[in-house]
Amino acid sequence: MTQKKNQTKPKTKILFATSNPGKLTEASIFAKSAGVNLVSVKDIGLELDVDETGDTYEENSLLKVMAYADQLMEPDLIIIADDGGIEIPVLGNAPGVHSRRWKGYPMTDQEIIDHCLEQLDGKKGGERDAQFISVVTVKIPGHPVKYFRVRVFLSDR
Repeated sequence: MTQKKNQTKPKTKILFATSNPGKLTEASIFAKSAGVNLVSVKDIGLELDVDETGDTYEENSLLKVMAYADQLMEPDLIIIADDGGIEIPVLGNAPGVHSRRWKGYPMTDQEIIDHCLEQLDGKKGGERDAQFISVVTVKIPGHPVKYFRVRVFLSDR
């Protein structure tokens, strides 16, 4: 009788193309529970400053994915990236895809919140409604790029 060696399937390795430590921490919790080895740009020693020049969340997250794919030579590496923002209908869906740079420069979370509240001053009820949109782009070698869009409606009613 032959014995089979105890072979364990290697964990799937996914690069999360973000330099945002908060996003990485949150994503790592989910990845670990799914048996996925989530690595950061810091882990691989390649932190790119990708210009988010797209007009949509999909375009910006694709720019990030492709920037890392072009630099890395790991054929089995799955790469994911995201882009997202707040859209407020009464403000013409501003700040939208440029939420982080709403005032023309990279803003902190608190600056975004403060500026948003200034813009909504005097607005009541449904005029204060907003939505958060996030798009995650996934590049799996040998497969078409996939996009996943999440929309969360926010209201103080």
